[in-house]
Amino acid sequence: VLTSDSNSIPLCPSNAMVSLKVKGLYPENDATYHQDDASSVFHWEFGDGTFAKGQLVSHHYNIPGKAYSLELTIIDNKGCRATAKKQVNISG
Repeated sequence: VLTSDSNSIPLCPSNAMVSLKVKGLYPENDATYHQDDASSVFHWEFGDGTFAKGQLVSHHYNIPGKAYSLELTIIDNKGCRATAKKQVNISG
């Protein structure tokens, strides 16, 4: 959901800004009800105590040499949820 098949996102400290854009996958779409990105909520936890909502978000990490746990939860219009996690490594 977040990046290719890597489990981490490396960032340089001088540019510790990350912009993330995602698209949900709905393998059972229209099996019992309609699911899509427009009717889903995208909830981000950046691992430093901050949060955001939306398909497109940006976040600035402040501490070089630290690793953060980035988590995205997508909740559809019936409350079904899926969560993906990645580690963000800020070089220091």
